[in-house]
Amino acid sequence: MTKNFHIVVEGETDKLFMTEYLKHINLSSSVPEVIKNLGGIDKLAGHTQKMQEHLNDGVKILLILDANSNPKRRRKSIEGIINTKINGQNLPLFLFPDNHSNGDLENLLEQIILREHAGIFECFENYERCLKDKNNGYIPPDMKGKIYAYTEALDAKGKSNQYRPEYWDFHHPSLNPLKKFLTEKTR
Repeated sequence: MTKNFHIVVEGETDKLFMTEYLKHINLSSSVPEVIKNLGGIDKLAGHTQKMQEHLNDGVKILLILDANSNPKRRRKSIEGIINTKINGQNLPLFLFPDNHSNGDLENLLEQIILREHAGIFECFENYERCLKDKNNGYIPPDMKGKIYAYTEALDAKGKSNQYRPEYWDFHHPSLNPLKKFLTEKTR
């Protein structure tokens, strides 16, 4: 497997998760230098010149971004930006959570919580029901809030990295599409 690759992700959470996951699957020879945080998908076009420079230097670029609500449209949009800005090259693209479903990194994280800590999410669901029952227009926290609550309950938030395997099941089948993508595209 090549050591000469960069992974481009949307945000800091994605970078932290990918750093730990690359270690887990033994692709971490250059981590964290190989992971580039866009600071949001809307900044992708602004990073294309730097990506082109890396490609010209023989560095492989992998994009790992969120699918959001429409993976086909999202893929087409991202590929449109890349193809027009980077000499028509097709960069390998993986969309969280599994490269074909709606969602994002947090949806994947929800799937890979450790079984012994599943009760944390049950408590969170009770909290959401309570907010709805109060009928005062309260808005339950989104998935990011749920993941934050999970890491807080485990006293993992604020540690050097809350995405270490002691908090997540890195052997979960939901990670198979990501692992396959990474091992194939970094050869």
